[in-house]
Amino acid sequence: GSYQTVMGLEVSERALQDGAINNQIRITNFILKERASVNSGDNIRFGDNEVRNLSRNLQFRLSDGLKLVNHGEADAICLTGMGVITMIDILFCASTEHNDDVAEVERVGCKQVYAQPTNSRPRNLVKLYDSMATAGFQPRDER
Repeated sequence: GSYQTVMGLEVSERALQDGAINNQIRITNFILKERASVNSGDNIRFGDNEVRNLSRNLQFRLSDGLKLVNHGEADAICLTGMGVITMIDILFCASTEHNDDVAEVERVGCKQVYAQPTNSRPRNLVKLYDSMATAGFQPRDER
């Protein structure tokens, strides 16, 4: 789908800086370089709006799971490069930061979850499916 804002969350400040933020800088510089290399008015591929939107619509936060995501900030959550147990902890642990017993995914108000766990053992996937079904999510487009 298409999203107005994409938010990256990382528990490690170093990983956030070395990975996501450095990649955002490289992408922005690439866009600026491409725009500068095409000087004829009709062939400009990236305008000021695209560069501004990239910075405004791509956010990164230092956060342990979803703790620093406010209600309504995320319609969809994408979890990749981690194990099923970590995914379950991030999505379904009770929100101790907000003094309630609501799972983080419910507190945030997310409507879709995209998950690509590193371990695809059937017994681990069943745990993820069961947790998601209990929270009202149904698997779609499984590959």
